[in-house]
Amino acid sequence: MKKTRCKCGCCFEDKDSYHRHYQVCDHMNWHLPPKGLIKLNTDGSCKRLKGDEGLSAGAGLIRDHEGVVLVSFGEPLGITNSMLAEMRAMKRGLEFVFLSTFNRVIVETDNGHLIGAIKGALEKKKDFCCYILNKEPGNKQVQVYWHILLRIRAILLDPKIHFTLSHIYNDANKAADTMANLGVKERAFRIWLPKKDEAEGEVVEEAEVVEVPKEDEVAMLVKKLLKQLHWDSSKKAT
Repeated sequence: MKKTRCKCGCCFEDKDSYHRHYQVCDHMNWHLPPKGLIKLNTDGSCKRLKGDEGLSAGAGLIRDHEGVVLVSFGEPLGITNSMLAEMRAMKRGLEFVFLSTFNRVIVETDNGHLIGAIKGALEKKKDFCCYILNKEPGNKQVQVYWHILLRIRAILLDPKIHFTLSHIYNDANKAADTMANLGVKERAFRIWLPKKDEAEGEVVEEAEVVEVPKEDEVAMLVKKLLKQLHWDSSKKAT
């Protein structure tokens, strides 16, 4: 009889036992950040049309130690590949955090290759191109990827915020994956944030849409939304 194997290494004789284990397995479920910290999860989506490219989007969400979604976003990227979508999502999410006043942040993604590249396993552009992108260093797209990677590294190394970068399985990153799949269907960069409704409690409501935003326009919008969310110094970790 074929056994069902969990990513944590445990094996099960029947599906019922596996599903019961799945509900509590640390590897398969998202975990709350410690009190005083926030957690950023990002993901990319690519609906392949030809080769490794297709309609793509990057997305992410930021949650507090109670699991409350502080803000989430989705950004359609047109025709590209999943790696660029993952990188753009990570970059955008980090920029959100950087504009807030939180100073301790956990960042999670299910892309192990991206984690390795960010942490400096691939210091040279040539290595990055061949190993991660499977492209020649002279490819016109390479400079775009490299620029995004350097921007991600620069934010993570900034002394203003202490970041912890971690890899998780895609099963534990389902919320970000859902946002990325929604982003593919959008026509513009979108931000969602929670708003208090006396009748229904905490709900997530679309806040604003910016058509084909430029980088400075996005930054201004994010600052405005963070102010609405009261992401002020009183929420800093001690």
